[in-house]
Amino acid sequence: MVGSSSSSPDGRSTRTDPRWIFIGLFLLAVGMVFALSKTGPATASMERSSPISPMPTPLPMEITWVDPARGVNGSVVQINIYGAHFREGSQVYIQYALEQGQRGDVTERPPIPLAARFVNSSHMVAKIPAQVANNPLNTGYYDLFVKDGNRKAERKRGYQAFDPATVDDLYAEPYHLTSLPSKLQVGEEAQFTLKVNRLGGQGGTGLVDVDFYIGSVDEANKIGRATAPGISPNSDANSSFVTWTPTERGEIKIIAVIDASDKVAESDETNNIIEATRHVSMRMLADTYPPVVSNLTVDNGAREVHKRDVDLSALVEDRPDPVNPDALISGAAHIYYVELHWYSNIGSAGRWIPVNWTQWLPYSSRADSFTLHPTPGLRFLQAWGADAAGNISNLPDGRSLTYIPSEDEVAQGEVRVYRRQVSAGQCLSVQIVPAAANMDPDLYVWPPSGNPVYSINGAGAMDRVIIQPTVTGSYQIEVDGFTDAVYSITIDVTESCSQSRTLQPAAVRAKTPRSAPFLPVDEAPKLSEAPAPQEQIIQYLVFLSVTTAARNVESTQNIYLPMLAR
Repeated sequence: MVGSSSSSPDGRSTRTDPRWIFIGLFLLAVGMVFALSKTGPATASMERSSPISPMPTPLPMEITWVDPARGVNGSVVQINIYGAHFREGSQVYIQYALEQGQRGDVTERPPIPLAARFVNSSHMVAKIPAQVANNPLNTGYYDLFVKDGNRKAERKRGYQAFDPATVDDLYAEPYHLTSLPSKLQVGEEAQFTLKVNRLGGQGGTGLVDVDFYIGSVDEANKIGRATAPGISPNSDANSSFVTWTPTERGEIKIIAVIDASDKVAESDETNNIIEATRHVSMRMLADTYPPVVSNLTVDNGAREVHKRDVDLSALVEDRPDPVNPDALISGAAHIYYVELHWYSNIGSAGRWIPVNWTQWLPYSSRADSFTLHPTPGLRFLQAWGADAAGNISNLPDGRSLTYIPSEDEVAQGEVRVYRRQVSAGQCLSVQIVPAAANMDPDLYVWPPSGNPVYSINGAGAMDRVIIQPTVTGSYQIEVDGFTDAVYSITIDVTESCSQSRTLQPAAVRAKTPRSAPFLPVDEAPKLSEAPAPQEQIIQYLVFLSVTTAARNVESTQNIYLPMLAR
């Protein structure tokens, strides 16, 4: 860029210092940024108690989301309850929903207390029991509520117990609605798709239509119809894409309507509308190429931990755009972590569910602190990256992790899954010890292929398996609750075995060994179907370093232009 010319009092030609031009541009850009930022939605709120009262009144609790919100009757199902203002000691109950009509075999609606655990003020975990008064849970909808003294939060029809032989339902979760690219920008075309789940049913569905809307389900707001291929019972399928180009900045509501043409006869037609809130950013930067995230590690490479508080780190690289190698590279700026658990008994196939996630965190070379979901056993962690322009990696990096506390517990019929990597020739020793004489957890070890080795002794007895693997791989360890049981588990891998047990011990009378693992031994979340980040990138200022050179100026200089990113 060249400075402008003028004449000095003595008639000599002078040239304006180009730095003043850049400073003027800088001030103009700052003014534009703050003008734009005032039009954006608020991104934070504060909870305040009265400064007068020494004992502030607890804020009212609320339940915003339950996941999973349905499960097989007669099975233990763990649920996550999300909301606000929960406190340690809060109690969780379900109660047969009156709105669905009184059934002949449901003469009373007593509240059913659930075994529950406080995670934080916005998250609780509870277990739906397999039986109530020695009978399976009645099928139908249940109101779910959380109580803390006089405070109570309720979610009508918050949980559904279903009979897999009679249900046929299409549904999806908000995190099943995804876009490509992940970041929505004014003027840039985006593609939406929805993963549609099918619960129960018989035979294939045929094609399933999915209509997409912006803002509300109104023909004027419809952006297109996608189609999902035929879905088998207890399976899922991704719809085709619909395209949409945002024209305004700000928060939007994306709505997907499953089976929009009513071709599938469902047992529940009330859960076919899926809503997800997203943010559309101004296209302020030339950088539109997403970063790549890799090398996710836990506690410097651990595969097994014994505490919930861990350190996570990953590498986020903002690489040159291969199509436009001269395009701006804004640099790695943010990272986001999500924890997924496997949930069975919510359909015959089961699925991975995100149970714990962070906000977008500033990216640096330092590890980030993360508190794991309190349920012990196997889980998968994923990391997403974002650059300073707000572009989000198309795929996360993921890895498995097993959390083994000093003591664990299972309900009758519940199975806890652990995994341990073992090399051929090493020795794998697993031992579980029940905490009381009337407790009976059983032990199974499943190799990467082939039959399990198990120990299913009676109540109060220790169960132990020692094997010397001939195949390198991940060995799946399952603790099966023959009764409600509290137990300790020890998993050791040594270089050789002093003794080996390759034959199954005799089964205790009235026990039949399982012939299939609770979870497929190679089951892992598919990165291509990973749930997109559930938190928005908070609006912030990015100061981009731009190298400039003025004609007839010997040196170059860096200036910093502020850009509004999201």
